[in-house]
Amino acid sequence: MSRHVDSIAFALRTGQSTRSDYMGISGVSQTTASRDLVAMVEAGILLAEGKTRTRIYVPNPKHFLPNNKYQQNSYRRFIKVLIRIILDYSFCLTYNPREEFLI
Repeated sequence: MSRHVDSIAFALRTGQSTRSDYMGISGVSQTTASRDLVAMVEAGILLAEGKTRTRIYVPNPKHFLPNNKYQQNSYRRFIKVLIRIILDYSFCLTYNPREEFLI
């Protein structure tokens, strides 16, 4: 789960991500990176653009932009968790994996 969060945070910050970006961020093999990215596309978190070698993954705006009260609350919780993760990494603190965020 944490490698997915790192990849999503990278894609949100830069606007896009590639399989090689994901492999560098998470330290997984090419096969695992492809499988994880496909899972995130199928879940609607990322959108795939392009074909095989030139494929990039961009954050799905429908997933990250709230359009009703429930999604606004989920979006706020997501941002709070994302900020906590970023602060934990920047201050070299450990992230508690028990605090999972489900959208």
